[in-house]
Amino acid sequence: MASSLSSTYLFGSPSRYIQGEGALAQLPSLAAQYGTIPAILYPPELPQYIESFKSIFGDDTFLIPFQGECCWDEINRVINLLSDREVHFIIAFGGGKVIDTVKVVADKMGKPTFVVPSIASSDAPCSAGAVVYTAEGQYLEVYATKSPTCVLMDSRVIADAPVRFFAAGIGDGLSTWFEARACLRAEAPNVLGGRSTHTAQALASLCYTLLKTHGPQATRDVAEHRVTPAVEAVIEANTLLSGLGFESGGGAAPPPLPKRPTGGAPNHA
Repeated sequence: MASSLSSTYLFGSPSRYIQGEGALAQLPSLAAQYGTIPAILYPPELPQYIESFKSIFGDDTFLIPFQGECCWDEINRVINLLSDREVHFIIAFGGGKVIDTVKVVADKMGKPTFVVPSIASSDAPCSAGAVVYTAEGQYLEVYATKSPTCVLMDSRVIADAPVRFFAAGIGDGLSTWFEARACLRAEAPNVLGGRSTHTAQALASLCYTLLKTHGPQATRDVAEHRVTPAVEAVIEANTLLSGLGFESGGGAAPPPLPKRPTGGAPNHA
Protein backbone atom coordinates (compact mmCIF):
# COMPACT_ATOMS: atom_id res chain seq x y z
CA MET A 1 0.00 0.00 0.00
CA ALA A 2 1.56 3.27 -1.12
CA SER A 3 2.05 6.05 1.39
CA SER A 4 3.81 9.38 1.50
CA LEU A 5 5.38 11.45 4.23
CA SER A 6 2.82 14.18 3.66
CA SER A 7 0.00 11.88 4.78
CA THR A 8 1.83 10.10 7.61
CA TYR A 9 1.63 11.39 11.18
CA LEU A 10 4.59 10.55 13.42
CA PHE A 11 4.96 10.81 17.20
CA GLY A 12 7.96 9.60 19.21
CA SER A 13 8.61 9.33 22.94
CA PRO A 14 10.65 7.46 25.55
CA SER A 15 9.18 4.16 26.72
CA ARG A 16 8.95 5.49 30.28
CA TYR A 17 9.25 8.89 31.98
CA ILE A 18 9.63 9.19 35.76
CA GLN A 19 9.97 12.41 37.74
CA GLY A 20 10.04 13.34 41.41
CA GLU A 21 12.19 13.99 44.43
CA GLY A 22 14.18 10.85 45.25
CA ALA A 23 13.28 9.18 41.94
CA LEU A 24 16.82 7.77 41.65
CA ALA A 25 15.82 5.06 44.10
CA GLN A 26 13.45 3.64 41.48
CA LEU A 27 16.24 2.87 39.01
CA PRO A 28 16.81 -0.79 40.02
CA SER A 29 13.15 -1.75 39.63
CA LEU A 30 12.86 0.14 36.35
CA ALA A 31 15.98 -1.52 34.95
CA ALA A 32 15.33 -5.02 36.32
CA GLN A 33 13.79 -6.38 33.12
CA TYR A 34 16.96 -5.43 31.22
CA GLY A 35 19.50 -6.82 33.66
CA THR A 36 21.52 -5.84 36.71
CA ILE A 37 24.86 -4.54 35.40
CA PRO A 38 24.97 -0.97 34.10
CA ALA A 39 27.62 1.19 32.58
CA ILE A 40 27.31 4.83 33.65
CA LEU A 41 28.76 7.73 31.70
CA TYR A 42 29.02 10.77 33.93
CA PRO A 43 30.83 14.14 34.10
CA PRO A 44 33.74 13.97 36.56
CA GLU A 45 32.56 17.32 37.98
CA LEU A 46 29.73 15.45 39.78
CA PRO A 47 31.49 12.85 41.98
CA GLN A 48 28.99 13.36 44.81
CA TYR A 49 26.41 11.21 43.04
CA ILE A 50 28.62 8.30 42.08
CA GLU A 51 28.41 6.62 45.49
CA SER A 52 24.62 6.73 45.14
CA PHE A 53 24.81 4.82 41.88
CA LYS A 54 27.23 2.30 43.35
CA SER A 55 24.96 1.74 46.33
CA ILE A 56 22.01 1.25 43.98
CA PHE A 57 23.66 -1.21 41.57
CA GLY A 58 26.61 -2.61 43.50
CA ASP A 59 30.28 -3.10 42.73
CA ASP A 60 29.66 -4.43 39.22
CA THR A 61 28.70 -0.92 38.10
CA PHE A 62 31.09 0.21 35.36
CA LEU A 63 31.76 3.93 35.77
CA ILE A 64 33.08 5.92 32.80
CA PRO A 65 34.07 9.58 33.28
CA PHE A 66 32.97 11.70 30.33
CA GLN A 67 35.76 13.52 28.51
CA GLY A 68 33.83 16.65 27.65
CA GLU A 69 32.50 16.45 24.08
CA CYS A 70 29.92 14.40 22.20
CA CYS A 71 32.20 13.64 19.26
CA TRP A 72 33.10 10.47 17.39
CA ASP A 73 36.40 10.14 19.29
CA GLU A 74 34.50 10.04 22.59
CA ILE A 75 31.74 7.80 21.24
CA ASN A 76 34.27 5.28 19.92
CA ARG A 77 36.31 5.47 23.15
CA VAL A 78 33.25 4.50 25.19
CA ILE A 79 32.31 1.73 22.77
CA ASN A 80 35.83 0.31 23.03
CA LEU A 81 35.72 0.40 26.83
CA LEU A 82 32.44 -1.52 26.82
CA SER A 83 33.19 -3.98 24.03
CA ASP A 84 34.79 -6.64 26.24
CA ARG A 85 32.64 -6.16 29.35
CA GLU A 86 29.32 -7.63 30.41
CA VAL A 87 26.97 -4.66 30.49
CA HIS A 88 23.18 -4.97 30.33
CA PHE A 89 22.20 -1.32 29.87
CA ILE A 90 23.81 2.11 29.73
CA ILE A 91 22.97 5.08 31.95
CA ALA A 92 23.63 8.67 30.94
CA PHE A 93 24.02 10.86 34.01
CA GLY A 94 24.73 14.49 33.23
CA GLY A 95 23.76 17.15 30.72
CA GLY A 96 22.95 17.10 27.03
CA LYS A 97 26.37 16.08 25.71
CA VAL A 98 26.65 13.11 28.07
CA ILE A 99 23.10 12.10 27.16
CA ASP A 100 23.68 12.37 23.42
CA THR A 101 26.93 10.39 23.65
CA VAL A 102 25.14 7.55 25.42
CA LYS A 103 22.30 7.59 22.87
CA VAL A 104 24.76 6.95 20.06
CA VAL A 105 26.81 4.39 22.00
CA ALA A 106 23.70 2.46 23.04
CA ASP A 107 22.36 2.54 19.48
CA LYS A 108 25.63 1.22 18.07
CA MET A 109 25.82 -1.54 20.72
CA GLY A 110 22.13 -2.45 20.82
CA LYS A 111 21.77 -1.65 24.53
CA PRO A 112 18.84 -0.09 26.44
CA THR A 113 19.34 3.59 27.27
CA PHE A 114 18.51 5.08 30.67
CA VAL A 115 18.74 8.87 30.77
CA VAL A 116 19.19 10.48 34.19
CA PRO A 117 19.75 14.21 33.68
CA SER A 118 21.64 16.23 36.28
CA ILE A 119 20.13 19.46 34.93
CA ALA A 120 16.85 20.49 33.28
CA SER A 121 18.38 22.73 30.63
CA SER A 122 17.20 21.36 27.28
CA ASP A 123 14.98 18.92 25.41
CA ALA A 124 17.82 16.42 24.90
CA PRO A 125 16.64 13.75 27.39
CA CYS A 126 13.38 12.75 25.70
CA SER A 127 14.40 13.08 22.05
CA ALA A 128 15.74 10.36 19.79
CA GLY A 129 18.33 12.52 18.04
CA ALA A 130 21.87 13.11 19.24
CA VAL A 131 23.85 16.22 18.31
CA VAL A 132 27.42 15.22 17.43
CA TYR A 133 30.29 17.73 17.34
CA THR A 134 33.90 17.71 16.26
CA ALA A 135 36.49 17.14 18.97
CA GLU A 136 36.99 20.92 18.95
CA GLY A 137 33.31 21.57 19.73
CA GLN A 138 32.02 22.57 16.28
CA TYR A 139 28.61 21.28 15.21
CA LEU A 140 28.94 18.23 12.92
CA GLU A 141 25.65 16.36 12.54
CA VAL A 142 22.47 15.07 14.14
CA TYR A 143 22.61 11.30 14.57
CA ALA A 144 19.21 9.62 14.53
CA THR A 145 18.85 7.04 17.30
CA LYS A 146 16.00 5.27 19.04
CA SER A 147 13.99 7.05 21.72
CA PRO A 148 15.42 6.38 25.20
CA THR A 149 14.22 3.34 27.10
CA CYS A 150 13.65 5.45 30.20
CA VAL A 151 14.08 9.07 31.26
CA LEU A 152 14.31 9.63 35.01
CA MET A 153 14.29 13.13 36.48
CA ASP A 154 15.19 13.26 40.16
CA SER A 155 13.86 16.66 41.18
CA ARG A 156 16.27 16.90 44.10
CA VAL A 157 19.24 16.53 41.75
CA ILE A 158 17.80 19.19 39.44
CA ALA A 159 17.10 21.64 42.27
CA ASP A 160 20.64 21.24 43.62
CA ALA A 161 22.23 22.16 40.27
CA PRO A 162 23.15 25.78 39.44
CA VAL A 163 20.04 27.78 38.67
CA ARG A 164 21.46 29.09 35.38
CA PHE A 165 20.90 25.67 33.80
CA PHE A 166 17.28 25.65 34.94
CA ALA A 167 16.78 29.15 33.50
CA ALA A 168 18.38 28.08 30.21
CA GLY A 169 15.87 25.23 29.98
CA ILE A 170 13.01 27.68 30.38
CA GLY A 171 14.39 29.81 27.56
CA ASP A 172 14.75 26.76 25.33
CA GLY A 173 11.29 25.46 26.22
CA LEU A 174 9.48 28.74 25.57
CA SER A 175 10.25 28.45 21.86
CA THR A 176 8.77 24.95 21.53
CA TRP A 177 5.16 25.93 20.89
CA PHE A 178 6.03 28.71 18.42
CA GLU A 179 8.26 26.40 16.41
CA ALA A 180 5.73 23.56 16.41
CA ARG A 181 2.93 25.94 15.40
CA ALA A 182 5.06 27.39 12.62
CA CYS A 183 5.76 23.92 11.23
CA LEU A 184 2.07 23.02 11.38
CA ARG A 185 1.03 26.18 9.53
CA ALA A 186 3.73 25.68 6.92
CA GLU A 187 2.78 22.00 6.52
CA ALA A 188 6.45 21.20 7.19
CA PRO A 189 7.49 17.79 8.53
CA ASN A 190 8.41 17.37 12.17
CA VAL A 191 11.89 16.30 13.26
CA LEU A 192 10.95 12.63 12.80
CA GLY A 193 10.02 13.25 9.17
CA GLY A 194 6.24 12.99 9.44
CA ARG A 195 3.30 15.27 10.02
CA SER A 196 2.68 16.69 13.48
CA THR A 197 -0.10 15.10 15.53
CA HIS A 198 -2.68 17.07 17.51
CA THR A 199 -1.11 15.49 20.60
CA ALA A 200 2.30 16.97 19.80
CA GLN A 201 0.80 20.41 19.22
CA ALA A 202 -1.11 20.21 22.50
CA LEU A 203 2.04 19.22 24.40
CA ALA A 204 3.98 22.10 22.85
CA SER A 205 1.22 24.53 23.86
CA LEU A 206 1.10 23.13 27.39
CA CYS A 207 4.88 23.53 27.63
CA TYR A 208 4.50 27.26 26.97
CA THR A 209 1.59 27.60 29.41
CA LEU A 210 3.42 25.88 32.28
CA LEU A 211 6.58 27.92 31.76
CA LYS A 212 4.72 31.22 31.63
CA THR A 213 2.70 30.28 34.71
CA HIS A 214 5.35 28.72 36.91
CA GLY A 215 8.72 29.78 35.44
CA PRO A 216 9.46 32.86 37.59
CA GLN A 217 8.53 31.20 40.90
CA ALA A 218 10.28 27.96 40.01
CA THR A 219 13.48 29.82 39.17
CA ARG A 220 13.43 31.53 42.56
CA ASP A 221 12.83 28.18 44.25
CA VAL A 222 15.71 26.44 42.46
CA ALA A 223 18.00 29.35 43.36
CA GLU A 224 17.26 28.33 46.97
CA HIS A 225 17.54 24.60 46.16
CA ARG A 226 13.89 23.94 46.98
CA VAL A 227 11.66 21.36 45.29
CA THR A 228 8.16 22.80 45.00
CA PRO A 229 5.10 22.20 42.79
CA ALA A 230 6.28 25.07 40.58
CA VAL A 231 9.68 23.43 40.18
CA GLU A 232 8.08 20.09 39.31
CA ALA A 233 5.90 21.79 36.68
CA VAL A 234 8.89 23.47 35.05
CA ILE A 235 11.04 20.33 35.11
CA GLU A 236 8.25 18.55 33.25
CA ALA A 237 7.92 21.41 30.76
CA ASN A 238 11.67 21.83 30.18
CA THR A 239 12.23 18.13 29.66
CA LEU A 240 9.19 16.06 28.73
CA LEU A 241 6.91 18.60 27.05
CA SER A 242 9.68 20.48 25.29
CA GLY A 243 11.30 17.25 24.09
CA LEU A 244 8.11 15.70 22.75
CA GLY A 245 6.78 19.03 21.47
CA PHE A 246 9.87 19.89 19.45
CA GLU A 247 10.57 16.42 18.07
CA SER A 248 7.01 15.41 17.19
CA GLY A 249 5.61 18.92 16.76
CA GLY A 250 8.42 20.38 14.70
CA GLY A 251 11.48 22.58 15.09
CA ALA A 252 11.84 25.81 13.12
CA ALA A 253 15.65 26.08 13.23
CA PRO A 254 16.98 25.83 9.67
CA PRO A 255 18.66 22.50 8.94
CA PRO A 256 21.19 21.28 9.77
CA LEU A 257 21.23 23.42 12.93
CA PRO A 258 20.10 21.65 16.12
CA LYS A 259 17.35 23.29 18.17
CA ARG A 260 19.16 23.25 21.48
CA PRO A 261 22.16 25.48 22.13
CA THR A 262 25.55 24.21 20.98
CA GLY A 263 27.49 26.06 23.64
CA GLY A 264 27.46 25.45 27.36
CA ALA A 265 29.16 25.74 30.69
CA PRO A 266 32.00 23.29 31.38
CA ASN A 267 30.27 21.48 34.22
CA HIS A 268 27.33 19.08 33.89
CA ALA A 269 28.41 18.46 30.24
